[in-house]
Amino acid sequence: MVFAILPFILVAGYVGFTITESPEFCGSVCHNMKPYYESYEQSTHKGILCAECHNEPGFMGFFKGTVIGAVKESVLYLSGNYGKEPIVCDLSGKSCLREECHKIERLNERDFIYEGIPFSHSIHNKEMPENIRLKCTSCHASDSLVHMK
Repeated sequence: MVFAILPFILVAGYVGFTITESPEFCGSVCHNMKPYYESYEQSTHKGILCAECHNEPGFMGFFKGTVIGAVKESVLYLSGNYGKEPIVCDLSGKSCLREECHKIERLNERDFIYEGIPFSHSIHNKEMPENIRLKCTSCHASDSLVHMK
């Protein structure tokens, strides 16, 4: 009997995961996520799955972000404690600096000009002193409703 149910559970789990992984799902089902989804739709990251940025690379990043994160979000939502304050995400630089995203070598190649001010990522990508904890989001997130400028 268990072997007859197992394929159904696996398929249902995969389909459920695939559906809930899409930004459209969160933007339409979770009313608390609507402003974040609207910001995402206007951002340069539109078309990238939320987990690609919000979960660190690798299995543990997937597990912490997708499995543990989903349980935590569900408990907060069902208990009525979700959405009382703006959602703050502590994104890891590991997510930003994936090979297929913002490759560190490319960032270090040249200075960038932002509003007339030259900026060198290479200075910030070196090993920093213990008391300085700069991350990509230290500069590239102006508020919780703006998706990574």
